Amino acid sequence: MREPGSGLWHFMGLNPPSIRAIVMDYYNDRIQKPEIKLISEFKEQYNKTNTYGQKVQSEVVISLLHSTRNSAEKASNTKTLWLGKSRCPARVEHIFAIDEDDVNSNKLKNFYHIINQNNGCMFSAYNVAASCSKGDILIQISDGLLPPDNWDDLVVKKMNLHEEQALLTAFEKPAVDNLEWLESAMDEPYWNADKYKQENLMHIAIVTRKYYKRYGLFNVCKNAVSTKEEFTARSIKNKLVIESRDIVFKKYLS
Repeated sequence: MREPGSGLWHFMGLNPPSIRAIVMDYYNDRIQKPEIKLISEFKEQYNKTNTYGQKVQSEVVISLLHSTRNSAEKASNTKTLWLGKSRCPARVEHIFAIDEDDVNSNKLKNFYHIINQNNGCMFSAYNVAASCSKGDILIQISDGLLPPDNWDDLVVKKMNLHEEQALLTAFEKPAVDNLEWLESAMDEPYWNADKYKQENLMHIAIVTRKYYKRYGLFNVCKNAVSTKEEFTARSIKNKLVIESRDIVFKKYLS
């Protein structure tokens, strides 16, 4: 018995596809998103790691430095979200930075992680994570931080991996002001915290390995604002800033 609609195929001298083949082609092309396959492959790679995070031998382009404390579920959800919103999770190295006294984050030790002995200092945790990272680009992330879709492509396209560079991205909303302040700040001998307001701080550190090897990541200061100010001032003073405020990060979890 011929399948419905097969007469035209026979008239053209071709073998008609089965109804099942047509349905499966539609499913594979339209319904099964390619990122699902990528995430599955990435999880399979992670399943080959042990508790102490011996990495699979593969090329790593981007290292996510993830400081967390007393928030294991939120941290795990954030990790999954970042990998899911990347175009190619297999090229992303994710590192949890966990405080030594943080017993509430013990289950995160099933993933690749480092231990921060300077308990309670998230910037110290970022530094420790950076010290064992392998990526050409280092990105500081935190619990509940939401990246844009295909964030890995967006970042890679902005940066020259052979240069000392830091990205100035947007936080919570796209930037609407011009860049005269940045040009002015780069020409000044020091960072003027009063003149250049909080919206111009580099809230998220995104740097090339070349930058990290020369300047490190964070000089830990007395509080988060002063630490970010120092990082921003250093990057601007040395004219290493790449304006990228079309890349917008948001907080999505309370």
